[in-house]
Amino acid sequence: MCKSKDVLPTDQLLNFVVILEGESTPKVLKKDISFELIDFKKANKTLNQWTLNFKSGLKNEKKLKAELLNHPKVVSVYTQDQFEKINLKNNKKAKVGPIGKRRATKQ
Repeated sequence: MCKSKDVLPTDQLLNFVVILEGESTPKVLKKDISFELIDFKKANKTLNQWTLNFKSGLKNEKKLKAELLNHPKVVSVYTQDQFEKINLKNNKKAKVGPIGKRRATKQ
């Protein structure tokens, strides 16, 4: 007999992008954070950057972010929206040359 997991609506999940110290994994956070960690995925191997999904409503976003920032193994924490904005700005800067004109790229 199979057990199926209920799918949680996206409004009950909080997504964060977290950079951890050294070789730490989100399993360390799971023990110390009071919110339930549903899923995690490695986003960037060189920065030890992880995408974490927590089971909680939007009203607890600030509390959860504060708990993550206060954890000794956490370097930085971004919401998914903040992280996408940062990546968008970095991509725009990479395409513009020092004088403000577009750089030549290989095609």
